[in-house]
Amino acid sequence: MQFEDEVPNDMGGSHVQQERHYRMLKLYAALASLNSVSLGTAIGLVTQISPLVKDAFNLGGTEVSCYQASLGFFGIFGALSASTLMDPYGRLPSFVIASAAFLLGTGIVCSANGYVWLMIGTAIIGWASGVGLSIDAIYIAELSTRLQRGYFVTYSEIAISLGQLFGFACGFTVDISYGLLNKWRIIAACGAIPPALLLIAVTLILPESPRWLAVNGEPQKAKDVLIYALDVPQDDAEKLVHFMLHDKSVEITSHERGDPSAPLRENNKPSFIAFYLLFSAKTPAPIRLAIIIAVGVAASQMICGIDVITYNFSFFMASAGMTSSSMISGLIVVYGGIKLLAAIISANIIDKTGRRPLLVFSSISITFIICAISISFGLATPSLRGTAAFVTIIISLVYTHVFCFEIGLGPGCWLIPSEILFNKIRLPAMGLCTTTNRIITTLLVSTSFVFRDRLGWSGLFVWLTFTSAIGAIFLITQLPETAGKSLEEMYAYFESLSFERRQARASLLGVVVDDEKKRSSYYGSSSAVVTPLLATEADSDLQ
Repeated sequence: MQFEDEVPNDMGGSHVQQERHYRMLKLYAALASLNSVSLGTAIGLVTQISPLVKDAFNLGGTEVSCYQASLGFFGIFGALSASTLMDPYGRLPSFVIASAAFLLGTGIVCSANGYVWLMIGTAIIGWASGVGLSIDAIYIAELSTRLQRGYFVTYSEIAISLGQLFGFACGFTVDISYGLLNKWRIIAACGAIPPALLLIAVTLILPESPRWLAVNGEPQKAKDVLIYALDVPQDDAEKLVHFMLHDKSVEITSHERGDPSAPLRENNKPSFIAFYLLFSAKTPAPIRLAIIIAVGVAASQMICGIDVITYNFSFFMASAGMTSSSMISGLIVVYGGIKLLAAIISANIIDKTGRRPLLVFSSISITFIICAISISFGLATPSLRGTAAFVTIIISLVYTHVFCFEIGLGPGCWLIPSEILFNKIRLPAMGLCTTTNRIITTLLVSTSFVFRDRLGWSGLFVWLTFTSAIGAIFLITQLPETAGKSLEEMYAYFESLSFERRQARASLLGVVVDDEKKRSSYYGSSSAVVTPLLATEADSDLQ
């Protein structure tokens, strides 16, 4: 019985009930995305106040780089702790803890009397962003059906762009309105608005994820959420809960088989379980392939240098010849607006065009654009810099870069992992993806001033061209199309995909692998039976 095969686009019931269901999904996705708004706002505010705190605390280039990179660096620890601390208790507590940490960190930053306290506050905000990035897309994906999932999960990336625009706009407004030495504190305080709104939403409106409830021994509560919070007809809700409980990727131990309400033990697994599954010889091929692709996509998003360009926008525009800080601040606001516009466009086309075409186009385009920026800075003579023509070229390339990024890589980084990672390891593996994403952005941002000081802006962008090309090659060669498949269908899809790829590799060596016996041996079980996500012996190794 496959709910999403029987009810692929609507949820049954009357037209009015279908409309209510869709409206409720939009509401919950928008409210859950406030967590991403908090992250986007933090990025926007750091971008705007970097030159201000540099002057206020008399910081050097290395200290500014460390400040900018601290969001990503401490996001690593947030991502690593997300599964261990949050998954056993549900998705909503993750929102509460992340929002509380955002508020605490913002308060410390606003009252910082030196570089150390500035870094402490930013570290707490970074930790909160790591937790948030691990949970946002998952929560939205678990509420959505397969034909709506791409659109709604993209809300998370739209929210990051909206948050960045909000942060840029706050900085620009304060910059042109106040001449205070410590006006950066007013700008930083704006970061408290999105997490405060999310706390209210969690308290009053948002429901727990029905998929999390179903696989954690609460099928009746899952059914209640579907019926009363999402306006799903009762018959359809029962089918969906049945499908969740019989997800092929979920291990049901022998003593639990007779009790459909027994916990499926999806959770209570630390984030490193995904790392273990990636390298363990006991891991079924579909799981390893899904984790490799999810982590690769997460890495590809940051390896293109988007955060380096965002954080250093003010600095390289000044190098291009712009001397007005207010003008640069205004250009950053336009940058955020273009990013938001592209994210909205992506949300409306990603389910129609598919994931792969957008991500591949995005990665290839970005690589060539970064190369063009490098060439432009490399060929620019001192007399050329500062001219309207040169400034226009740099601005146009940067705006095109962020548009192409947000069309594909921006939302794809969170959409692909949230839909291809199987129910039982979704949050731990998503934590690994977020950790990888944060490690890469930390390394690139923290070393950007080193490259700039030693090689100039042209040399920095040459380096980013190389790293971006690596991501593009990975996506071209490895990324499959995943649109139109339910979360519970992904295991069977990756089972077939991984076997086909193994066949292709074997054929290169002149070995034929095409009979069911070899196929079953490869996966550790027949494709017709439930394949354990974590083999019993692997569990015992961890225990």
